[in-house]
Amino acid sequence: AHVYFERLVLRRVVNKANRKLVAAVSLSLAAKWNEPESLGTLLAAVERHYSIPRATVFRSEFSAYAELAFDLRLEPGDIFPHFSRLLTQAERTPHDYLGEANCGVSSRVPRAAGG
Repeated sequence: AHVYFERLVLRRVVNKANRKLVAAVSLSLAAKWNEPESLGTLLAAVERHYSIPRATVFRSEFSAYAELAFDLRLEPGDIFPHFSRLLTQAERTPHDYLGEANCGVSSRVPRAAGG
């Protein structure tokens, strides 16, 4: 969702009046693409915390999707700066967060000291 929102900012779609709606739409598109089972819970939270009805989010999705060139695929390089910042804030390493199996580290290779 961060990357979608960032792209929409760079395309000058986001302004002070619509920033919360565009953020909600970015979250919705990301949930639909990556975790569709979480969409209902996510939209309920958006309604509760930001007073943006889910119907408004749904009506705004297509224009955001069009601004994103109908492409929600992300490359690792698109995500890495956000992922890295979040891990730094959480004081965790990629290995701690993803686990050995998902970090491309063989279980036979010992981890380096301090990492």
